[in-house]
Amino acid sequence: MISAAIGFNENQQKSIVDLLKNHQTNPDKSKRKEENERIIKEAIELGKLSKSQERFNIAMLNASDDQNDIDNFLAHEVSDSILTEKGFYPQDFCDIRKFMNSSLNMIPSQMVQIDSSGMNLKGHLLKKRS
Repeated sequence: MISAAIGFNENQQKSIVDLLKNHQTNPDKSKRKEENERIIKEAIELGKLSKSQERFNIAMLNASDDQNDIDNFLAHEVSDSILTEKGFYPQDFCDIRKFMNSSLNMIPSQMVQIDSSGMNLKGHLLKKRS
């Protein structure tokens, strides 16, 4: 089991899973790091985690917050004006929105790359204005 490989016993694994399930991303980004540190320190004080696992678990909560930010961004409808501002052509707006919605269900290796030439979207090259 991967949790044993990184030094978690069964009880610690359950604590971490519960922690991530119940973790709420603080909307105030300036307070997130401090709050995540406090949450992990409390878990250590309660004996749910060991001190040696502190940095790993803080990083895991911070990564969870970052993923929530990405998911929240992708879940919202992007207005035509924002897409125009980003340099996309109106004829591509529908494809861009479909891609954003479908990417919520993808694993990172399935994501397409965005490069200077545009966005490769299922064989389509969406050109940005110069």
